[in-house]
Amino acid sequence: MIELNYKKPDFVAELYQTLGTYQEKLGNVDAYQTSLQKVKAIYEQLYTPQDKRVIKTRRQISIVLLKNQKFKEALDELHQILVTASLTLGTGKEGIRRVKCASSKDSEVTGQCVPQFE
Repeated sequence: MIELNYKKPDFVAELYQTLGTYQEKLGNVDAYQTSLQKVKAIYEQLYTPQDKRVIKTRRQISIVLLKNQKFKEALDELHQILVTASLTLGTGKEGIRRVKCASSKDSEVTGQCVPQFE
């Protein structure tokens, strides 16, 4: 994990966020994803997984993963957001259905993920 030996770790997270924005604009998507992962790690240590900053960062990571056609990883990240939200709202984990990519002729042709609920 990331050591929080900074006087203002939330400021460091904001700097990583800004750095990631520039990395995305330059087309360095892998570096952008790495910066977002660091932001998420800092926020998870500072706050709780239910905090809006953590959820927002997770959503950004899932969008980056979708742009890189890493559909399973993006769905996993989105699923964690749903589980966190359901536990926060008190609906419990049983209220969330798992989504996975189904193999179909459509997904083979288009390269798109076809969601399948478990």
